[in-house]
Amino acid sequence: MLKLDKVDVYYGAIQALRGVSIKVDEGKVVSLIGANGAGKTTTLKTVIGLLKPKKGKVIYKGENIAHLSSHKRVKMGISIVPEGRRIFSRLTVLENLMIGAYTREDKGIKDDLNFVMDLFPILRERENQLAGTLSGGEQQMLAIARALMGRPELLLMDEPSLGLAPNIVIEVYKTIKEINKRGVTILLVEQNVNMAQRVSSYMYVLENGIVNISGTPQNVVSLDEIKKAYLGG
Repeated sequence: MLKLDKVDVYYGAIQALRGVSIKVDEGKVVSLIGANGAGKTTTLKTVIGLLKPKKGKVIYKGENIAHLSSHKRVKMGISIVPEGRRIFSRLTVLENLMIGAYTREDKGIKDDLNFVMDLFPILRERENQLAGTLSGGEQQMLAIARALMGRPELLLMDEPSLGLAPNIVIEVYKTIKEINKRGVTILLVEQNVNMAQRVSSYMYVLENGIVNISGTPQNVVSLDEIKKAYLGG
């Protein structure tokens, strides 16, 4: 479904990604792991169109979309749950959800609204509450639900466990599994390697903008350098 082919990305004169190549097959969950500053968020921004590669291709469903705007990519079926949630704090829960469907003109919006509220019942209870008054975990649920309102085929998730209590992290990852079971392909950025390996079929490790390790979760997490860096081994 998604393929990055030898992608170079710069912030001004500073190179952030160096020949990054990754592949995300349809229906799978693929994870990017790495330290802060490794290039994980940059990779997602490149896929969604917030950054344009200087070299390389971003291929989605067989088409190079590297030149397309973010707006067009959302219409093509790509949505993102950004790092730090980025909800609209002065709007209600319901208004945030409807913003997620802003590119749509079909008649299924109401059905999808019911779906995300069934997925996260707390959002139904608080649909008229200002989003900024929600807890961190509830805001993360809202950010995921808002992205789902775009009815994505490919969902990009940037650090969904960041800053959440362990019990909330477990709930969020149960939801990720449920979303994937419903046919949504997921590209997941995480520092929580333990959680990422439980849901992923394949993992890439980024270091200084380069993919230096890739493989199945079992193979990747068994490597000594991964154990030392992320698992306290």
